[in-house]
Amino acid sequence: MDRAQDVIAYLLAKMVAKEEKRTIDEVIKEALDATKPVRVTAERVIEIDEATVNRIYSLYPASTETNEGKRSTGKCAKDKRRIETLLKTYSPEQLENAIRKYIEDTGGRYLKNFSTFLNNIPEDGLAEPTLSFEDNLRAKGYR
Repeated sequence: MDRAQDVIAYLLAKMVAKEEKRTIDEVIKEALDATKPVRVTAERVIEIDEATVNRIYSLYPASTETNEGKRSTGKCAKDKRRIETLLKTYSPEQLENAIRKYIEDTGGRYLKNFSTFLNNIPEDGLAEPTLSFEDNLRAKGYR
């Protein structure tokens, strides 16, 4: 069955490529990228699973406090797709740290709309967390 699916996918890609004046490889690569998000690092390809996306999505509150009361942060399914895209560039830990740092910096009040936050993630939040001197020694195996 896999061979038949490959042939059909190839023929469809060929039709699309001819119509859009692109190469078949470009069309197939775009289709594969859209169906299975992955993050490529120097060491290996990391598959992005739904549990990771949901964990990151759940860190951002659904509403925020303002002087006028509670206000929605506009979380939606589109944000999950944006998180998948960001995971191709950043590690899950970096995104989690960025969200936590932003919420901590604002005190949970006057938060940006979640889509706005994902499109403009603060660079200082994306930095890998640094270990204290003692924790660094323990991580290297010293007592």
